[in-house]
Amino acid sequence: MLFLLMVVPIIAAKLYWVSSSSKTKGVMAFEGKEISGQLRRTYAVITFSATGKDTVFFNSADDESFSPGQSVPVLYQRSRPTEAKVDTFTGL
Repeated sequence: MLFLLMVVPIIAAKLYWVSSSSKTKGVMAFEGKEISGQLRRTYAVITFSATGKDTVFFNSADDESFSPGQSVPVLYQRSRPTEAKVDTFTGL
């Protein structure tokens, strides 16, 4: 029961975010790298335009690999386009 009380709100919040988001296409701009101590992290930096006038940059999840210039499906909230996510299983 405790497990359900902990997991269900998290899953419900994710499902709400996905159902209320807008879809668009983004482009993988470049690969970002971060080094923290001995740990190295690489991620794709994705760009897209939410309104047609501006460009939004965001980082993908660590385990996603894209080629520069590759088209990428993107989900974002119209009120907060900078909190976008790649529309893949691992991205969400």
